[in-house]
Amino acid sequence: MTSLGFLLSLASFDVFAQAVSRTLDNFDNLTPWTAQHTDDVSATLQSVDGKVGKALGLQFDFTDKQGNPINGYATARRELPLQLPDNYELSFWIRGEAPGRSPSAAKATDGQERPPGRSPSAAKATDGRERPPVNTLQLKLVDASGENVWWLNRPDFTFPHEWQQIKVKKRQIEFAWGPTKDRTLRQSAAIEFVVSSGRDGGKGSIEIDELTIRELPPDSGVVPAPAASASSSLDAPAQNALVGAEGKPWCSAPGKGNEQTFDVDFRTPREFGGLVLDWQDRAAASSYDVQFSDDRKQWRTVRSVRDSDGGRDW
Repeated sequence: MTSLGFLLSLASFDVFAQAVSRTLDNFDNLTPWTAQHTDDVSATLQSVDGKVGKALGLQFDFTDKQGNPINGYATARRELPLQLPDNYELSFWIRGEAPGRSPSAAKATDGQERPPGRSPSAAKATDGRERPPVNTLQLKLVDASGENVWWLNRPDFTFPHEWQQIKVKKRQIEFAWGPTKDRTLRQSAAIEFVVSSGRDGGKGSIEIDELTIRELPPDSGVVPAPAASASSSLDAPAQNALVGAEGKPWCSAPGKGNEQTFDVDFRTPREFGGLVLDWQDRAAASSYDVQFSDDRKQWRTVRSVRDSDGGRDW
């Protein structure tokens, strides 16, 4: 297939994918939330502009008065009783910034306008922007006793500058500690967002918005075979492009225009760990986008490639 433009669409769709997520907290009101922290670490909460409406801002400082690093954690916690279904997905939006600057801030201390999150003294990434300190992100669910904790633990988490949605499946939430012998999480009484001092420590802030839960179908371990389609085909059907297919490899029809699409429908919600594209010799797209969708209505671009040289892309 030769083309100037190519769109690879990956969709997972069924009745569960259409199920409406239930909002647990939109963070328009922070009254239920409290800040907690270890000794010598500072942590404060504030209401900030969110992805939708308002968001929770957690500012933390893992340095002492002399600027030396301190080990500890900063926590945003609220009581939130949950009766969890057999299979589910928690999700929230997050972004973060470097020393002492909220992503929502627009003015520097000298009164000059700056892009959000810019500070003269902050560490810079290769693109010249402030680099948020790399620390550990934790999502904790605590039972009514307060002694048993389940968590998602993400060491060396790089907090994104822009809003990013994090989706957490049931199997990704592990028992952390506590005296209970039954380590299956069926209900919880409180939820916590935690920044724990990690590789960088330092100080900074994170913002959380749109905490939701969505029931998922039972995890049977059996998934249907994906179905492929394309905007055009030359000598072989689109299905032949998938791993395991036999017969002639698929190519788009050259006479159908420079922009072509190739669609893969997984026919059930699937987690996506990676994509490998093996282009035919002298038949690679010079540029292409990879998009995901849960419902075939809303699409998000997860990868854009320009000036491709063919071969294997992943």
